[in-house]
Order: sequence, then C-alpha cells, then structure tokens
Amino acid sequence: MTVRDKKHLYNPKFQFSWLAPKYWGNWLGVLMLLIFAFVPVRPRDAFARSLTGLVLKYSKKPRRIVDINLSQCFPEMTAEERIKLIRSNIEIFLQTVLGQGELLVRSP
Repeated sequence: MTVRDKKHLYNPKFQFSWLAPKYWGNWLGVLMLLIFAFVPVRPRDAFARSLTGLVLKYSKKPRRIVDINLSQCFPEMTAEERIKLIRSNIEIFLQTVLGQGELLVRSP
C-alpha cells in the first residue's frame, strides 16, 4: 500500500466529544446490542416478537405507506393478508437488528 492510499483511508480515532449528551442515545443503542449479543436466540426472538406490536403502533405513517404500496403491487391481497405480511416483515427486521450485536462480539 502506498502513502497515497493510506492517506485516503477512513480511520476515525476516538474523540471525547463523542461522550457528549447528544450521543447518549447512540451509546445506549450500542449497549443494548452488546447485551443482546449474550442473550440466547429464543428469548431474544421472543422479545423481538413482543416489540412488533409496539413498532406497529408508533410507526403509523411508514406502515400506511407500506400498506398502500402492497395494495398497489398485489391488488389480489386482502387487507388482513397485507397486515400479516407487514407484521411478519417487522418481526424479522427486529430479530435481525437485535442479532447484530452477536455478529460484532461473538464468534458464530
């Protein structure tokens, strides 16, 4: 690797300014990922399933957009089928997000 290549690499160094209160939410998220890295898969997935209803309740606008998109792409689907698909998608997304910490700190 030449000097020029090293110059263009992005290698951030830790800065104490990242400990400011405006970043506390980020650090809390990292801490939660680290905690969930050591939780067994079944309880972690059960927790993700329980969060699905909460996400559906508070994400009204994105849920409505997805519902409209699905109704346009799949007009033969009923409203119940679309809701079931949206719910399943959110559940799998939450399982994936909560499992990311395992990839970071544990070997598979």
